[in-house]
Amino acid sequence: MGWKTINGRRYYYRSRRVGERVVSEYYGAGEVADLIARLDNLDRIKRETEREGLRCENKVDDLLATLVAEGKSEATSVLTAAGCHHHKGQWRHRRRRRHLDAGAS
Repeated sequence: MGWKTINGRRYYYRSRRVGERVVSEYYGAGEVADLIARLDNLDRIKRETEREGLRCENKVDDLLATLVAEGKSEATSVLTAAGCHHHKGQWRHRRRRRHLDAGAS
């Protein structure tokens, strides 16, 4: 809720949820209320910064996953074109068949 003006004077209130109800807490009008308002503002900024940081991390993770998938796809096509095959998690050159080698001599 924040600052509220009543009869020309400013008072600081903080609203919070208790179950389904919203409860306002009164903190006064003096220096203590001003300090509490500043602390609340710092907490709000911290939460917003953390949320933005998480959004950026998620974007980086998504971009990295896309880059890795594209790299794997490109590597697969290059290795396949070079005559390799995927065997038990490794890329290997295809062996030539013996009967083809014997007929060529």
